[in-house]
Amino acid sequence: MDELTVVQGFEDRTEAELACGLLIAGGLSAVLEEHELLHGVSDSLPIQAAVGVMVPADQLEQARQLLADARNSGGTQASDVAAAAAEAKR
Repeated sequence: MDELTVVQGFEDRTEAELACGLLIAGGLSAVLEEHELLHGVSDSLPIQAAVGVMVPADQLEQARQLLADARNSGGTQASDVAAAAAEAKR
């Protein structure tokens, strides 16, 4: 795969997986990149995992557009992701 760049970051892994799946279904190459973010310095504050969706640099704008279209259509449900992916293939 070419040089990868983060198209969007998510705090929720499921949302990141849906976004990654949408991009793949739309014909793009996408992978997840995980890293941990500290949300404070106290032991009582949680450490949350952040997940980035990465695509080749030459697919970045198309990926942004697909994700924006899914967001604008309410793309949080599996059926919305499937509809956005079908539309992207047209």
